[in-house]
Amino acid sequence: MDLFESLVPRERLHKNFSYISESGAHPAARRLLQKTFELLPKPDGNFVLDFQTSGFDARIWELYLAAFFHSVGLSIAQPHDRPDFLLSCPKGEVWVESSFSSSWLATTTISLNPRSKYSFKNQLIVYHLSCKFKP
Repeated sequence: MDLFESLVPRERLHKNFSYISESGAHPAARRLLQKTFELLPKPDGNFVLDFQTSGFDARIWELYLAAFFHSVGLSIAQPHDRPDFLLSCPKGEVWVESSFSSSWLATTTISLNPRSKYSFKNQLIVYHLSCKFKP
């Protein structure tokens, strides 16, 4: 699916989405965002619509997290709508739920199972996810 193929009328698009998608100065940003989106094995059904409209900031945060997790060698799965990510490495698995408020406070909730959650305010993504699930 193409992140930049508009799904709604122009007046409903988020201003930052419009800027990135329409500016001749940002083809590299569009390619990078699209490539990062393709790292998501099973994004929820409204990801692209949210990215283009009122959920732009939250979806950018999810893309950032996916890029970060991928860059540190974690496997990303999305077997359910929530939590957002199931990360795995040879030492185990961890669930991650991304949240974002309009006050520019992004929070990442990490848990060893979906019923037990611990919330962190992105302290270097919880020190590289505690050095990749170090016991």
